Amino acid sequence: MEKNFSLPGGMSLQAGINNNNPILPTMNNNTPASPHPDNIPPPPPSPSSPPSSSPPKNSPQQVSPPQTNPAIRTMKSDLDRLFKTTPPSIAQMVTRPGSVNPLVKKAHRSAGVYVILGVIVTLLIAIGTGVYYFWDTIFPAPEPIEIIKAVPPTPFFATESSRTIDISPTDRQQFIKLMIDSMKEFERNGTMKRILIKLSDASGEHFITPSDFFNFYQITPPASLVKRLGTNIMVVVYTAASGTRLGLAMHTNDANRTLRDMLDWESSMLNDIKPLFFGVQLAPISLTFEDRSYHNIDWRYLKLSSDTDIGIGYSVFPAKNLLIITTSKEFTETVIDRLFNAR
Repeated sequence: MEKNFSLPGGMSLQAGINNNNPILPTMNNNTPASPHPDNIPPPPPSPSSPPSSSPPKNSPQQVSPPQTNPAIRTMKSDLDRLFKTTPPSIAQMVTRPGSVNPLVKKAHRSAGVYVILGVIVTLLIAIGTGVYYFWDTIFPAPEPIEIIKAVPPTPFFATESSRTIDISPTDRQQFIKLMIDSMKEFERNGTMKRILIKLSDASGEHFITPSDFFNFYQITPPASLVKRLGTNIMVVVYTAASGTRLGLAMHTNDANRTLRDMLDWESSMLNDIKPLFFGVQLAPISLTFEDRSYHNIDWRYLKLSSDTDIGIGYSVFPAKNLLIITTSKEFTETVIDRLFNAR
């Protein structure tokens, strides 16, 4: 395609599309000038300007072709052309019209994941809370067992000292060992020491009862006697010139019947209560108990040695409904004295 342009002096300029260069024009001197208003001759040089080295009048001149307006350009078309030739940067991707920012997509995906996780966690918490309250309602936790501290029982009469033994209710060997240790402890003659025996296990603690004491020493008194005895037993060690002796004081709910039970027990009492003598050799003078009286208090006694104050003495003290069992004459009379002083 060609187009002719007229130049002064009869020269013509032919612009066309060259197969090698579509932009460069072709020159033609034989083409008449066109009276197109765009073909205005250049102004003559000013007198003060130096002579220009212009080509001869009849020589062809290269004139720039008129600039053709391209098709309408938009930002999208420019960006499309740019993306085809150059890898887009993050800024270009962000500003590219019609495209979605990958960072925005990733943020949207992350936000969705967080929302789902939040819903799952909330549901799990709600389910766990419901299960906990349901389980706690159906299967409530057991109340903690409060171990009540045992209070020592009130003594029936005064003693100079005391010792507490804390053992398991099933530990018989430990009980016997601690009792022997208590008997061996040095005390002044004519004094008494109270032995407090406390039984402790997981269910609690309590001070020993008459039944507990008899079971530890495997003593078998009449069942009717045991039923009349209370829960308090006072275990006493008496120190005398003849040796250390053990005695018991227990409350009874019926003094007369308790005395009857003791009379029935006399026939086997010596063999039953031998553990209370802690291995001392016994040589009974008689197998029959004798009636004794001290301060108008009747008591029974079985002498077990001709040269030593050792034997079995017992009495029911009516003023306080107390059953007393001792292992010497002096011990029995000393207890009666202290019971009178305690009234």
